[in-house]
Amino acid sequence: MTYRLDSEQGMLQDAARSFFEKEVSGDLIREQEKSETGFNRKLWNKMADLGWMGLTIPEIYDGFEAGFMYLAVVLEELGRSGLASPYFHTVALGVEMINALGSEQQKTAILPRVVTGEVILSVAYAGADEPRSVADLPLSASANGDIFTLYGSCLMVPYAHVANYIICAARCGDQEIRLFLLEPDTPGLTINSLQTTAQD
Repeated sequence: MTYRLDSEQGMLQDAARSFFEKEVSGDLIREQEKSETGFNRKLWNKMADLGWMGLTIPEIYDGFEAGFMYLAVVLEELGRSGLASPYFHTVALGVEMINALGSEQQKTAILPRVVTGEVILSVAYAGADEPRSVADLPLSASANGDIFTLYGSCLMVPYAHVANYIICAARCGDQEIRLFLLEPDTPGLTINSLQTTAQD
């Protein structure tokens, strides 16, 4: 199947390509690699100002409800630039999970703040190996009434150290999977950043 961009999507593609070509340089990428956050907050805010955080978020939550083709256009140009960013994990993964499965209270509290760039999301689901079944999920959860306790650890949780919320997939029993929305200061939650060495 062949997809062709319409005129508005084509304009977005041109704008995104021009933006990243102007804003992203080799020096900036190397600077990010050495930084504690792993991304450029100033550039993140500029992307938010352009409306790119809210492309798939419903209008009732201050988004633009433009659709996935618009998101795909920005993601393609972002990838083309080589810029490391929590954009995919926030907008393509986190937003869609909250939009599809979150409560009205969660949507109202979080999605408008994603649009403005205030909130970064991360998703935790993988251990040392990619999960192929419920049993492979590295996190489990047990319930005591309405209170759940999570057990286990995830090896790779992109941008967890700067995320305002982390969405965790955990197994409950043998077949059930539940998603949990955690804040970084949740009791018992520990975030350890992997240390890498940037190459000049």
